[in-house]
Amino acid sequence: MVEQSNDWELMAPTPFALVCFRACPAVEDDARLDALNEEIMHGVNATGKALLSHTKLNDRLTLRLSIGNIRTTEKHVQQVWQLLNEQLKICNANC
Repeated sequence: MVEQSNDWELMAPTPFALVCFRACPAVEDDARLDALNEEIMHGVNATGKALLSHTKLNDRLTLRLSIGNIRTTEKHVQQVWQLLNEQLKICNANC
């Protein structure tokens, strides 16, 4: 889903259950883009429906989602994807 979206980018290969990615809308300032991704992370985490963490890759704030629970289904992943895109819209509107 990340690879098919113009608003998101993978930040590292995903050979396992950990996905490193970030929102990448047309924001020219790297610091603002990092802040936007941090806002998205806090917004998703505040829902209690998913838990994202973050790290720095190539000096860029990167969101991390681990999809490793044996009971995780495609429906769960789609729900997190929806949350991420909702938070992206909210955060973009508040810029």
